[in-house]
Amino acid sequence: ALDKPEAGVRGIALSVGLKKNPEFWTKMATLQAKSTNNEERDQLLYALGGHQDKTTLEQWVATCLDGSLPSQEWGTLFAGLSSNNFHDGLAWDLLVKHWDVVYREWGQSQFRMKGIVSDAMSACKDPSVAKKFFEDHPCDVAKLTIRQQLESMTANKQLEEASSAAEGCAQQLLTEF
Repeated sequence: ALDKPEAGVRGIALSVGLKKNPEFWTKMATLQAKSTNNEERDQLLYALGGHQDKTTLEQWVATCLDGSLPSQEWGTLFAGLSSNNFHDGLAWDLLVKHWDVVYREWGQSQFRMKGIVSDAMSACKDPSVAKKFFEDHPCDVAKLTIRQQLESMTANKQLEEASSAAEGCAQQLLTEF
C-alpha cells in the first residue's frame, strides 16, 4: 500500500528526515520509546543515532544504557551511532565511555557483543587506539571480531595514506605541465 512504505524504505526515510530536520528528534525519540512494534522501534532507534546534536546523543545514550532501552536493542543503538555522519567516531567514543555497562550486560554473549563491538570499531579511525583499548579491556567473546576489525582498520588506514600520496604525486605532475 502506498500509505505505508516498506520497512527498509521507511527506515531510510526516517534517517534522511531526521538529518534534514533535526527538530524531529524529540518526537522520534518519544515514538521509539512508546512503540510496541519491534521493527518500528529498530527503525527509529537506528535513525535517532544519526542526530546532529552530539550532547543530546551522549545524554540519550547514557539514559538508554541506564535502563530506558532494553539491552536487547543496544546492538541497534550502536549500529545507528556508527552511521552518524555528523560526528566521526561517536559510536566508538560512547562504547569506550560506557564499556563497563555494556560489558557487564553482554560480555559473555558472543553474538550480541560481537555486533556491538564491530559497529563501534567501524567508527574508530585509529587502529592503535582500538588495539590499546582491547589490550586493557579484553573481551574474549569478541576476540576474533576485534582482530578482524583491527586488520580492516589498518588496511583502510594504509589505503588512505597511499591514496593521499598518489593524489599529491598527481598534483605535482599536473603543476609541471
